[in-house]
Amino acid sequence: MSHEQRKANKIFISYSHRNRDTLERLRVHLKPLERDDLIDPWDDTRLKTGQLWKDEIKNALATAKVAVLLVSADFLASDFIATEELPPLLAAERARGLIIMPVILGPCRYTETPSLAQFMSVNDPARPISKMRKPDREAIWVKLAKDIEEAIGRPWVSRTDYATTLLRVVILDRRNLQTDEPPLRLLEAELSGRGHQVFADRALKVGADLTRWAEEIKARVRQADVVIPLLSADSVQSEMLTWEIHQAYDEARQCGLPRLLPVHVNYAKPLPQELGVILG
Repeated sequence: MSHEQRKANKIFISYSHRNRDTLERLRVHLKPLERDDLIDPWDDTRLKTGQLWKDEIKNALATAKVAVLLVSADFLASDFIATEELPPLLAAERARGLIIMPVILGPCRYTETPSLAQFMSVNDPARPISKMRKPDREAIWVKLAKDIEEAIGRPWVSRTDYATTLLRVVILDRRNLQTDEPPLRLLEAELSGRGHQVFADRALKVGADLTRWAEEIKARVRQADVVIPLLSADSVQSEMLTWEIHQAYDEARQCGLPRLLPVHVNYAKPLPQELGVILG
C-alpha cells in the first residue's frame, strides 16, 4: 500500500483529556489495523514539543477519512473541541463525506446536541461505555474497529463530484401515493436522462415475499451512491419508508456511502423523531 493511500485512511480521534484512559484502550483495538497499514490513527498525543499544534490538528482533520468522537460530559464541555475540532469535522462531513463515528462514554447531553445527534453512535446513548461490564465494553471497541475497516474499504464520493460522475441512485417513496408520483417520475426522468442508474422500489412486484423484498432493498442501498427519500405528509408516517431510510443511514455510517439527499414534497413540518435524528 502506498504512502498516499495510508494518508487517505487517516483516522482522527477527538476526545477530552479527562478520558485519556479510554483513548488508550481504543488504540489497543485499532493497533492490528494500524500494523497492517490500513489506518493511520491520529490524536493529539502525537504532537511534539515545538510543533505548531493548531496547524498539526488542522492538517490531521483535513486528511482524515474517519473521525471517531469519544463523547462524554467532559467532551461536550470542552471549549476547544466545540470551537476548534467539531466545526471543521462537520464541514468535512458535508463537503467530502468524512465519516463520523461517535462512541458514548458516559451519560451526557449527546442526544440533546443536534450537530452530533444526527450521527448514529456506535453504541446506544442510553447504554454508555461507563455502564457496561468489561466484556461488553470490549465488544464495542471490536465493533468500532470493524466499522472503520468497512468504511475505509469504499471510495469517497464528495458532493461536488455528483455533477460530473455517473451514479447509482435509489429513490425511496411511499408506494401508491399520488402526491409522491409526479416528483418521483420527474426525478427518474431527469436523472436517467443524465445517464445515472436509477432504481425506485415500485420496480419490485406487488405481492413479493417481504423477506425477499427487504433483501432486495438492502442490496440496492448497499450498492447506491445516492439515496433520495421523498418526504411528504403521508410518506413520513410510513413504517416501510422509515425502515428503508434507516437501512441507507446505517450503510452510510459504516461505509461512507450512500449519501442521503431527502426531497421534501410540499412538506415543511418537523420530521417525526425517528426520521429527524437522521435527516435533520
